[in-house]
Amino acid sequence: MHYLILDTSSIIFSLTNNKDPFQAAREKSPYYLPVVSEGILRELQAIKARHEKFSKYASAALLLIPLSNVEIVKDMSPVDGWITNYAKKAGYAVCTNDIALKKVLKKAKIRAFSMTRSGTLR
Repeated sequence: MHYLILDTSSIIFSLTNNKDPFQAAREKSPYYLPVVSEGILRELQAIKARHEKFSKYASAALLLIPLSNVEIVKDMSPVDGWITNYAKKAGYAVCTNDIALKKVLKKAKIRAFSMTRSGTLR
């Protein structure tokens, strides 16, 4: 089994394009288990609470996560640091649409994907 951390940006981006980010992870490889942290859930809750353009997508993500066999890591660390450290330590791949984070991951030699508009990982 392989694990794929999905960050907030990839989850929101996928949902804005009417795609299921967790299904996209499984379609990349049937052996990928999607992973998020409590910090990512906290970010989604904050977006939902701001009642902004992406609130409904954060809300949808928070409803979808418990239904999608997503592993939730109990860690409230700042998200980008957690993603980099946890992925490197555990050997996990990452899906992010955050350009700055993707550069950090590439520099750390962590396998990184982005979510496309069509709902695939590239």
